[in-house]
Amino acid sequence: MLQVHTFIGKSSLEGLHQMDSFINEWLSKNDVDIKQVSQCFGQERHHGQNLEPVLITCVWYEKKPE
Repeated sequence: MLQVHTFIGKSSLEGLHQMDSFINEWLSKNDVDIKQVSQCFGQERHHGQNLEPVLITCVWYEKKPE
């Protein structure tokens, strides 16, 4: 069964490194077969502040059979 996991991070060098860490950690903890990855840019408002650019990464996967 195809599933998706979405990661959202700040669109900055530090934010991208942090997202890499989150994705790598998630992959290490889950035995998955990645089918597709998609990315897009968006904006997010934090606590009523100004809009901040973010990167949204969707990882489409299937769990590997045991």
